Amino acid sequence: MMQDTATTLRGRIGSDPIMKHVKDTCVTTFRMAITRWRFASEARPGAASYVEDGAHWYTIETWDTLAQNVFRSCRKGDPRLSFEPARSDTTWPGDTRASRRTR
Repeated sequence: MMQDTATTLRGRIGSDPIMKHVKDTCVTTFRMAITRWRFASEARPGAASYVEDGAHWYTIETWDTLAQNVFRSCRKGDPRLSFEPARSDTTWPGDTRASRRTR
């Protein structure tokens, strides 16, 4: 049995979405900032806690109908959740192309 891995990101949109047309479909991309936290035992003596420590930045890419909806409804600064299925660039034996993206 194969296990699928996915990641859910919670953050804010860091750039206005940009929509492009690729062949016969729409693609919308935007940047998303996720707050980075770190454990700080030195925050207060005897009371360790987590403190903000910058941000992780991701480029989110959406396709087809979702791309159109994201372009119409999302703006910079909006809070968002993004569900990302795992994918990787893999070279397949006997494939004439250098690599293929798997989802």
